[in-house]
Amino acid sequence: MSNISVFDSSVTEAKLQYIEKVSKEYEDFVGDMDDNDLRKFVKGKSSETTDIRKALESSRIAINRSNTAKVNAEAKVIDERLAMANKPFSLLMDAHKVKRDKILADKKARQDAKDLAFEIERDHEFALLMDNQVMQDKAAAIQVQMDRDAVIATQAAELARAELLRQQEANASAEAVQMAARAADKVSVSKILRAAKEDLMLIEGVDEALAKDIVLSIRNNNIRNTTINY
Repeated sequence: MSNISVFDSSVTEAKLQYIEKVSKEYEDFVGDMDDNDLRKFVKGKSSETTDIRKALESSRIAINRSNTAKVNAEAKVIDERLAMANKPFSLLMDAHKVKRDKILADKKARQDAKDLAFEIERDHEFALLMDNQVMQDKAAAIQVQMDRDAVIATQAAELARAELLRQQEANASAEAVQMAARAADKVSVSKILRAAKEDLMLIEGVDEALAKDIVLSIRNNNIRNTTINY
């Protein structure tokens, strides 16, 4: 038998032996844990031991750490003895918990199956009710898209016509500018050629016809190293 010294404030050797003695009395105890009175009795007996085990753990933490090895060793021995003494009751409680957990799990599974069946049926009915609405919404969406596409196409055509008109106007304006430039250039060139002709006519023996031929020859680059500046 272990010598309890460190934790005698939590549990004495005498108390521990008493708990173990009571445990032996219920070693082969069997009962229906579905009976409320019996279940309360078993829980009460078990709580006597579990309360001591909790107090033991609290004492172990509170005791001076300088004696840690001895504290832990003694606490381990006491806890193992208490756990063993509590087996007649903890086994019944654990078995009852397993049983109850299975019952609850089976009940939940049956309820889940019912809920799933209900949801499937509800979703099916909802789908039937909504099918016509969905088709109407789809047709409406298609019509909206067609209307939108028609507006876009009309706007694009209008923009294309406007751009074509702008380009035609720009081309006409550019052509008018070019024609005006050519006309102005022609007038300027005529003035320069006429002035050159008149200057040549100032030379003795050069009449108008000869002066004109000379100017045309220079203009046509028929006389080397000679140019007319426009």
